Amino acid sequence: MASLSEILDTATGMGYCMNDEAFYLEMLAEYVKNDRLADLESSFAKGDFENYRINMNSLKSTSLTIGAVALSETAKTIEIACKEGNVDFVRSQHEKCMADYKTVLEKLSNYLAAGES
Repeated sequence: MASLSEILDTATGMGYCMNDEAFYLEMLAEYVKNDRLADLESSFAKGDFENYRINMNSLKSTSLTIGAVALSETAKTIEIACKEGNVDFVRSQHEKCMADYKTVLEKLSNYLAAGES
């Protein structure tokens, strides 16, 4: 899993998966399958910050579970800003967070596809 080390703290992810590599790989596949990009982009574009916050909360939790700690922390700060009504902060962080999320999804997709061949 060395190729994942640039985007994931695999030790953290494995810890959440009881150090079971097969289960961890299942969780990575679920993470990719449950891509929330469209929901996040849609609620952001509509200014629906309640649904945006809910999706950001999910992104925070699932990212931490697989070991995407940096993405999880970013999602957490955005979620808190939503709760506090700090829309300016949310707007200032949205694009970078989505870019980071896309990177994690792409790298995981490529990693999982390579593992299946």
